[in-house]
Amino acid sequence: MRAGSRAPVRGRCRRQSAVGQASVAWAGLLVRRSLTLSGHRPRVAHRCARTSASSVRVEQYPDRHESLILRSISIVTAADVRALTNEEVVALPVDRLALLVLDDALRVDTWNWRNWALGFAQDRPREGFTDAQNAIAEAWGWLAAKGLVSTKGNSYDFHDFHVTRAGHEALARGVAYVRAVIRLDVELVEPLEQKVRPQFLLADFELAAFAAMREVEIAVRERSGLGGDLVGVALMQQAFRDGGPLHDPEVHSAESVAQMNLFAGAMGLFKNPPSHRRVDYQDPVEASEVILLADLLLRILRRLGAE
Repeated sequence: MRAGSRAPVRGRCRRQSAVGQASVAWAGLLVRRSLTLSGHRPRVAHRCARTSASSVRVEQYPDRHESLILRSISIVTAADVRALTNEEVVALPVDRLALLVLDDALRVDTWNWRNWALGFAQDRPREGFTDAQNAIAEAWGWLAAKGLVSTKGNSYDFHDFHVTRAGHEALARGVAYVRAVIRLDVELVEPLEQKVRPQFLLADFELAAFAAMREVEIAVRERSGLGGDLVGVALMQQAFRDGGPLHDPEVHSAESVAQMNLFAGAMGLFKNPPSHRRVDYQDPVEASEVILLADLLLRILRRLGAE
């Protein structure tokens, strides 16, 4: 055997290992972005088994990662909870599973949670069924906790339920909307609570985010006493600059500059663009984060006023 004859094989093995690891990373990214749980820790896509002193045999498993990816996609796109296996039921995040359960309960016109659970249990395989039952129970509990289902007002059986107005809205708008609403389920400062939250709940995300930042601009102008000729970024810079009406001389200069940049950046990025063009918040969670940022800025202003 010539010296170095095994090097190309080792190199090939390393390259295949890198490809396998990339496949694992891609599958994991897909699962995370789809907000599903795979339920598996995939093994490396290949392994090197030495068969003799002079050769290396490479065994490949080309279908493992493909099946993981396809399985993850099937869970994400599932529209019928009854079509899921017990393992897939357990793998789904509770909020996504809950909406599938709620949709199924409406489709089969079930008004009693216990009856629905008994119907769901029919003809399901026994393997993993207890875990699937527990996951379904968690989903029902989540629906009740989030106000998407409620007991019937004219019934004394706590198993009887009806889908609330919020539940119908959640089914119409999807899990991303539900998560965004939950993210905003905090006490907002008064102008945002009265003017912005209702707009957000109507799914007018662009106007809700814009209105939230406009409230920040109004509050800065009122507290600084600056005129109406200054708007947006320019207003923030003049209000918080060194010697400006909202500048705190006792704060370290770096913190003062950072505070000015925080307010100015929020105006430039989230308030100014909707003033000139349409900004489509396809992700309601992003719009909710803008509103929460506005809430934080308004709280900072209140603290500055109190000091």
